[in-house]
Order: sequence, then C-alpha cells, then structure tokens
Amino acid sequence: MLLTRNERNLFSMNANISAVLDLGTNTFHLLVVECSNEGVKPLSRLQIPVKLGEGGINKGFIEKAAYQRGQSALLIFAHELKKYAVKNVKAFATSAIRDASNGPEFIEEVKAKTGIEIGTITGEEEAVFICEGVRHSMPFTEEPCLIMDIGGGSVEFIIANKHTLFWKHSYRLGAARLIEKYHRQDPMGSEEKAALYTHVIAEVSELWGKLEEHKITTLIGSAGSFESVVDLIAELTNKECNFFSEHSKEVELTDYFKIHQILLTSTTAERKQMKGLADFRVEMMVAASCLIDIVLTHAAIKRMITSSYSLKEGIVYSML
Repeated sequence: MLLTRNERNLFSMNANISAVLDLGTNTFHLLVVECSNEGVKPLSRLQIPVKLGEGGINKGFIEKAAYQRGQSALLIFAHELKKYAVKNVKAFATSAIRDASNGPEFIEEVKAKTGIEIGTITGEEEAVFICEGVRHSMPFTEEPCLIMDIGGGSVEFIIANKHTLFWKHSYRLGAARLIEKYHRQDPMGSEEKAALYTHVIAEVSELWGKLEEHKITTLIGSAGSFESVVDLIAELTNKECNFFSEHSKEVELTDYFKIHQILLTSTTAERKQMKGLADFRVEMMVAASCLIDIVLTHAAIKRMITSSYSLKEGIVYSML
C-alpha cells in the first residue's frame, strides 16, 4: 500500500495506532485503535458480511463468488487503514481460509492488491485470544466460567477464571457448516434438528466432562450470535437485558428459550423481518441458537452473560 508524503508524515505521527483484521467465515471485521497510557480508544470499526464459506465450507474450498466478496471487503479495509495511516496491522484468517485448499491463493492475492499480510491462526490460538478479549469486557472472579464463541466455521469453548485458562478447544461445528448439513428445509425440520443435536452432542463429548469437572454454572457468550440474542429479546419480547458491565449483558434463560423457539419455527422470510437480527445473520442464526441451546440444556448452566468483546479485542490487548 503506497503512501503519499503527507500520509507518511501522518503515519509517523500515529505510531500508537494499531489495527486488527478478524477474517471470519461469515463476516470480516476491522478494528482500528489508538493505544496510550490512558488505555485503548477505538477509532474505527468496520464489519462486512462476506459469507466466505457459502457453498464450499464443507468441501474445503472458497467458491468464486465468496472469494470475490472477501477480496472486495479487504480493499475497503485497505482504504480505511490508509485513512488512519496505521503502522501496526495484524490480520488473522480463521476457519474458512485456513481450511480451504485455495486459502493460500486468497492470502497472496490480498497481499498483492493491498499490501496486507494475513496470518492464519489455529482454532486453539483463536480460543486464547477470545478468552483475552472477554476477560477485558467484564469482571471475572475465582469461579471458572465457560466462554463460547460461535463462528461460521468453528466454535471455540474455553473454561477460565480471572487468573487461569483451564481448558480450551475448537470444534469444526460452525454455523455455516451446520446449515449446509442440517438446515435445508424452511423452517428447519424436526428430523434435521434431531440429527444436528445428535451430531453436536457427540462431537463435543469432551466438553461435558470438563464442565462437570470444573462445576461450571455460567456461560459467557462472545459477541456475534449472542449479541443477536440480546437484540432479539428486546425486539420480540419487549424486554431489555440488564448490563452486567459496560461491555456485557445478562440474559435471563427463560427469555433466551422463548427466542430459541421462535427461531426454530421461523422461515427465512420471517427472520428477515426481525428488526433485532442483522441481515448477515438471518441464515445462520437458527444453527447458532441450536448450539447455544445444546450447551444450556446438556450442562448445569444457570446463568448466561453476553460479551461484546471477542477475538479482535483479545488480539488488541495481547498486542499491548
């Protein structure tokens, strides 16, 4: 990315400005921040739905239309980075790109077009950053909690308290993978739901033992679909979730289960009309809600909190 002389001067003045690119399976995120002794100040947040896994997530390939959507999004991000003359850029590819046979080609093309260098991180590394981000969004105690992050390609589970990360694992059970296999009817059929539940419950068998071992009763949902749950509760039940901290809210489980039942029986057209649901989550929200429901109903979870922080905030604080 070539800079003019004026931009280079601005670049040198903005040495404390950093950016993180979280290139997810469903959505690409850009966060630009200014770091100082007073803390971290967000300067710009961009979120672009790319549906990178559409048509190819379970084949390990980025299809042509999705590939182009991803490239176009990164051109927009490159313009934003140039605007702020960002010196320190960290770009991370997650499940869809790291698992795709043409992922390296995608990364090389981005570098040639924009100068942005994309690194891939494993699901286990994602989990560490997610934990870091969530810990900065709310007060943790000595009590271990379960942190859950639902992506399009993978789902991360982390058990942690204020001091220790006890256990983490990334499962290839993201919402985009599940809808291709189990959500072909509109609305989802009962047999599809049963097959999805059976598959997920078996795949995460280690999780159940870990939850029992650490006596987990609190689920903390990391951004994304969990924020949509909060918005849907406000829209469909006319109730506001209480703030747990500045960047987190507490969800009454009875309110969540009401929303889950509405989603389960909804058509795509009906979800498009739900004001609390962003357009890019319309397709995947049913599968995401099923994942949340599975955890809540198959573990002794008594409390659910949603955090607005996730991977990208965790990377920012790790950079500090």
